[in-house]
Amino acid sequence: ATEGATEGATDGTTDGTTDGTTDGATDGTTDGATDGATPSDGTNLALTATASASEEWSDTWSADKAIDGSMITYWSTADGLVSANFTVTLAAEKSIDQIILKCGDYPMKSFSLQVSSDDVTYQLIGEYETEANVDKVIDFTAVNAKYIRLNNITADPGPAWTVAAIYEIEIYEAMD
Repeated sequence: ATEGATEGATDGTTDGTTDGTTDGATDGTTDGATDGATPSDGTNLALTATASASEEWSDTWSADKAIDGSMITYWSTADGLVSANFTVTLAAEKSIDQIILKCGDYPMKSFSLQVSSDDVTYQLIGEYETEANVDKVIDFTAVNAKYIRLNNITADPGPAWTVAAIYEIEIYEAMD
């Protein structure tokens, strides 16, 4: 009797809860709709986009640094930030449903996420904030957009500067 119990527990014939055949809820193979993982195709549309900002600390921390695919470079506002805007212009209008912000040591106290097809009329997706060194994953109902704007970015005073930064912004196309 002891041999059968031991054999059943270690021979790979378990009920699936511990043998790697889970439903995806805990094994990293989810679809990204609720857990912050990237969509299945993993195409970051920001990598082929352009970026602009209402202010930049200097050319070293220019807007294009937030869409270059590197966590070493980043966009930063100038010290003493009151409010700034940051806009990504996609290569073409796309149906998008997820944005990931990586802010490193310089989080945004608040901002509104807006999207547009024509850079004139913007639709509000929501109001958000980020935390230092924590990726901010924003999932939303798919919307057609070419322009993605973080509007009215503010920052908390830091130990040395009052700045907000984006190390990387990732924008993902909605999956059909």
